[in-house]
Amino acid sequence: MPPHYQKCNDWCVANWCVHDWAAPPHHSLMQTNHTLRTAFGQRIRDLRKEQGISQEAFADRCGVMRTYMSRIETGTANPSLEAAKVIADGLGISLSDLLQGL
Repeated sequence: MPPHYQKCNDWCVANWCVHDWAAPPHHSLMQTNHTLRTAFGQRIRDLRKEQGISQEAFADRCGVMRTYMSRIETGTANPSLEAAKVIADGLGISLSDLLQGL
């Protein structure tokens, strides 16, 4: 395990703690991930609004809860690749088109 992880009494990955207090010192990666999630969510919101679809109707179309779609659009959720494909299908575009410009 990397040296910045600490031994923990909680059951973590192979008994090595990965809690926030033992996070790697490379915060720029975390910031990059947040920026990417925010840009991805904004792209989804823009494309959805261009089609005149409400967030609730779009979430129904994609088979997810509206609150989850809201979290995706605001960048607080980290959707899987499968979820991104479902969203692209819901917008009627390819996954590569959805990711374009990110």
